[in-house]
Amino acid sequence: MSDFQLEVDSPYEIPKPEMLMEKPNLMEYPKSKIKYGHYGKYTEAILKTSKSLDSTEEKEFLKNSMANFMKKLYLSHNNDAVENHVIAENLKELSAGELVLENPDDLANTNTLLRSMGMNKKFNNNNKNFKNKHKKKFNKK
Repeated sequence: MSDFQLEVDSPYEIPKPEMLMEKPNLMEYPKSKIKYGHYGKYTEAILKTSKSLDSTEEKEFLKNSMANFMKKLYLSHNNDAVENHVIAENLKELSAGELVLENPDDLANTNTLLRSMGMNKKFNNNNKNFKNKHKKKFNKK
């Protein structure tokens, strides 16, 4: 507006007109390839480190918790039901065969996970309850 003619006391350096016309430098984006985008890069990194675990108890805990977490991520991304054997295969593949689910049916129930995420259509009747509570009552004369 003032074409850089105002004198201002500022704790910062006053910008020069040439500086405003410069194009910013391009940002460097990570170029890592993610095998399954809905699981994310950190899930893959956690599963790759499963080789370093020595204790079978730790591996068992990691296997079960990561399988349920992967199922939750899958459901939040795809909004469809997922077969437990798909999660078991993906877990085995991403951990390079270190974590194998013997019984995929032990995973958390899909409806339970959807309810915990607030995505279960069966329980979203808030609007219906609101309408029933605020109906007008007519007095008969």
